[in-house]
Amino acid sequence: MPRVGVTDEQMAAAVAALQARGETVSKITVRKELGETGSYSTISAFLSKWREAQQAVDPTVPGIPIPERVQAAYAMSWNLAVADAQAELAKDREALIAEMEAKEKANDLALAEAEEATRTLEVQLEDKTAQVADLIAKDEAVQALVVSQAEQIGYLKGKLEDALKAKEAAEKRTQEAEVLTENARQKAEAFEARIRELDTKH
Repeated sequence: MPRVGVTDEQMAAAVAALQARGETVSKITVRKELGETGSYSTISAFLSKWREAQQAVDPTVPGIPIPERVQAAYAMSWNLAVADAQAELAKDREALIAEMEAKEKANDLALAEAEEATRTLEVQLEDKTAQVADLIAKDEAVQALVVSQAEQIGYLKGKLEDALKAKEAAEKRTQEAEVLTENARQKAEAFEARIRELDTKH
């Protein structure tokens, strides 16, 4: 019988604490965890029951002899589980490799398409650049021609203004000459009339 104050629950808690810290579970470590209380016989009896319970859950727990048939069955089960896990891993690996190859192929195709598109755009850019340069050259030639024509127009306008002024001056001189001619004609007529008048008197 356990001493007063040391129960199965307390010993179970002590075992759990030892396991949580990764320490060895034994009657000495359990008693120390209990604060040096409880008899070794009581703790040993509890640990025997505890190991039996653990053995029922996990046959790899040490401390209790395992029949060879159980060990063989356990080993077979373990080997089958490992084989299944390896087969699943191989399938996953093959699927992953296939997926990676597909992605790599798709990436290569996308890269090739991008390179082709880049080359096409570069050619188009060169063509557009050449067209713009040609237009700029033509525009400069047109601008030069416009400037030249404007200069010629200005020159012709100056010449026209000079010609108009010369025409006005000539017209003025002609008018003055006509006035002088008319005056001279009138004077000549008066002179002739005077001569005729003198001839009549003589």
